[in-house]
Amino acid sequence: MEKFSKVFNAFRIIGVAAAFALSAGTGLAYANLDFTSINDTTGSHSRNISEVQKDMDLDIDIDDSSDLDNDFDLDVETGNNDFSGNTIAEDATTGDVDVSVEFDNGLNGDDIFGNGGGLFADFGELSVEAGNAITGYNSINENFISINRDLDIDIDNDSDINNDIDFRANTGNNDVSYNTEVGDVSTGDISFSSDITNETNSGIGSLSGLLSAGSNDMSVDFSNDTTGYNSENINEINADSDIDLDVDNNSDINNDYQIDANTGNNDVSCNTIVGDISTGSIDISISGTNISN
Repeated sequence: MEKFSKVFNAFRIIGVAAAFALSAGTGLAYANLDFTSINDTTGSHSRNISEVQKDMDLDIDIDDSSDLDNDFDLDVETGNNDFSGNTIAEDATTGDVDVSVEFDNGLNGDDIFGNGGGLFADFGELSVEAGNAITGYNSINENFISINRDLDIDIDNDSDINNDIDFRANTGNNDVSYNTEVGDVSTGDISFSSDITNETNSGIGSLSGLLSAGSNDMSVDFSNDTTGYNSENINEINADSDIDLDVDNNSDINNDYQIDANTGNNDVSCNTIVGDISTGSIDISISGTNISN
C-alpha cells in the first residue's frame, strides 16, 4: 500500500503543478487552453488522478456620480434714459446688446469592458485530451478538468445636470418728453445666442461579448483503453459561466431658460417736433442638447 500511496501522491503533485502553470500563464483569459492528461500502465489497486482546475471569480462594483450645475445670470441695460426739458435735442440712440453663451460639459467613464467585453475573455478554443490506458486490476483512474467563471458586476450611474440661464436685457423704457424739438429716437438691438451641450456616459462599453461568454469552441477527446478488471475509470469535464449583471442608470436633467428682452415701452410725449421713432430688434437663439447613457 505504501507503493500505491506514493504513486497517488506523485500524480496529485503533477496535476496541481499543471493547474498552477496554466493559471499563471493565461491570466484572466480562458482561450487557447491545450491540455493533455493520460494515465498509462498503472499498477493494480492504484489510484491515479490527473486534474486541472481553472477558476476566476470577479466581483466588480462601479459607482459613478456626477453633479453638474451651469448657472448664467446676466442683466444688461442701455435703456431707461430720460430726454426731457430740452429746447433742441439731437438724435437719441440707445446701445445694442450682443450676448453669446456656450456650455459644453462631458463626463465620460472608462470603457472597462473594452471592445465587446474584452476584459473578460471567453471560453473559446479549448482543446482537452484525457484518457486511461492499460490500467491495473481494481484501480481507480480519473481525469478531471474544471473551468469555471463567476462574474458579479454591479454598475450604478447617477447624473444630476442643471442648466440655468437667466438673461435680462433692456434698451427701452426711455422717456422723451417736454422737448421743443427732438431728432430721431431709436433703441438698440438685442441679440442673444446660447448653445448648451451636456453629455454623461457610463463608460461600460459593449456588453455583447461579456454576455455571450464567447464562442465556447471546445474540443474534448476522452478515451479509456485496455483497462484492468474491476477498475473504475472516470473522465470528466465541467465548464461553467455564471454572470450576475446589475446596471442602474439614473439621469436627472433640468434645463431652465428665462429670457426677458425689452426694446419698447418708450414714452415719447409732450414734444413740439419729433423725428422718426424706432425700436430695436430682438434676436434670440437657444440650442440645448442633453445626452445621458
